[in-house]
Amino acid sequence: MTLTSFGPANRIKRSAETHPLTWRLRDDGEAVWLDEYQAKNGYAAARKAFADMAQDDIVQTVKDSGLKGRGGAGFPTGVKWGLMPKDESINIRYLLCNADEMEPNTWKDRMLMEQLPHLLIEGMLISARALKTYRGYIFLRGEYTTAAKHLNRAVEGPAGQEHPGQRLRFRAVRPHRRRALHLR
Repeated sequence: MTLTSFGPANRIKRSAETHPLTWRLRDDGEAVWLDEYQAKNGYAAARKAFADMAQDDIVQTVKDSGLKGRGGAGFPTGVKWGLMPKDESINIRYLLCNADEMEPNTWKDRMLMEQLPHLLIEGMLISARALKTYRGYIFLRGEYTTAAKHLNRAVEGPAGQEHPGQRLRFRAVRPHRRRALHLR
């Protein structure tokens, strides 16, 4: 039996206002790739963060938004980002996206990784800019083979075509029984 992330969320009417994370989903459950993602205003926030905002402004914007993590604790993201040391002599900073979903029967982010891989990459680009990181990892559970394949394709980008992830040069890494995407 093959598990899929395709389901009722693909069949309902969505808009950016009512469904901010899922409005770009395709009705057929297929992944939204770069051209379609950009046509649906994808990477606009990353372009704004890199072109128009200082790192501290990004952190403050996230604090002001009230954004919280999607894990069980619901810790305010802007507060967490604000705890990063300001000392720029610390030249090794890592960004970790914990996409393991270890809680039993939890697959809330699997659909996003499989069907909207560029959404996660865009979020990591903005986070990397705000936190002054140049190396990051996406930690996936071993069963998420489709998510790993789609995220790898998203970070590699179309052959010969410029894409937003090139700014940080992504590279895939696969630790034992887990999958991680590495940007350097």
